[in-house]
Amino acid sequence: AGVVGTDRVYRTGDRVVMRPDGVLEFHGRLDDQVKVSGVRIEPAEVEAAFERDPKVRRAVVAAEQAPTGGVRLLAFVQAEDGADPAALLDAVRPWLPEQAVPSAVRLVERFPLDANGKVDRPALLADAPAPDEEAPADEAGTPVERTVLKLCRGLIGRADLGPEDNFLASGGNSLAAARLLEALENEYGVRLRAPLVLRQPDLRAVARLVEERVADLAATA
Repeated sequence: AGVVGTDRVYRTGDRVVMRPDGVLEFHGRLDDQVKVSGVRIEPAEVEAAFERDPKVRRAVVAAEQAPTGGVRLLAFVQAEDGADPAALLDAVRPWLPEQAVPSAVRLVERFPLDANGKVDRPALLADAPAPDEEAPADEAGTPVERTVLKLCRGLIGRADLGPEDNFLASGGNSLAAARLLEALENEYGVRLRAPLVLRQPDLRAVARLVEERVADLAATA
């Protein structure tokens, strides 16, 4: 599709239909681009980043709605035996912008195909484990720590997050951090600055920071 100006037509990659009154109706993309946190991402570029790894035979990236809104990317990877999903995810970070790093990597033995012989991304997403199936059994910790974990799992879209995981390294971004701060303020009445939270080594340290601010508020009340 193109956007018509006075003397040029710009190819945008959008599928549109022009109505008789001249209004353009948007009917999706001609390619597989998705928008994550306001940034257009081409899944094929993310897949290519995974396939740089000699242990990866093939990668397919699919987009789905995150539990808390917005879009998240999931990577489905065929790899050699013994491949570690977390290590595969860490390996692509230097090659991709923050918004293009998938929320999680799932190892698969085969890819479902549609009637045209192409990878059936909706089927991949439908077969992905439910969050409860991925959640760690041990959630020991303080009430604040459990709250921080629950919020971060929803915001990042990774139910396997634990207290020793780092927010940014686990797939968190600036938008998720802003939502986390808003949720913590609503829950505990504390205001935190995003840079301070993002500098914490892990989610347990984030919880400790919240606990300290709550104690400070109680002391001055």
